[in-house]
Amino acid sequence: MANDSQNIYSYTTLILKKGVSFTSPRIVAHIPTPVENDYKTGYIERVFIQRVNDKNSSIIEIHKNNLNIIQSSGYYSFCIINWKIKGTEEEIKGANKKSIKTVFEQMPRLSLYLPNLLQFAKTN
Repeated sequence: MANDSQNIYSYTTLILKKGVSFTSPRIVAHIPTPVENDYKTGYIERVFIQRVNDKNSSIIEIHKNNLNIIQSSGYYSFCIINWKIKGTEEEIKGANKKSIKTVFEQMPRLSLYLPNLLQFAKTN
């Protein structure tokens, strides 16, 4: 039976030959900036990621354009929510609370990341 250092060397050699990479993608946090057209539609899409193996890890908001890189890495789970930014205060709070609840199974701590349900809001 080979010793541990031989096993590690063989494993590493095999992985390098196959071109497998264990590096996590570079994460760039992104806070959206709604534009006038977003306020016309009343919503923006927000994308959040979290380590796939730790539901208590930090939640990071990213730009939707970076989602493919994140998905292909396998290191992060993600969720996309529609965030209401126009309406009455009650409508906005209710819609955003509901959006957070829809992804509770995937990301239970998202409500802690988004305590301000009126973020970016223009109220009537």
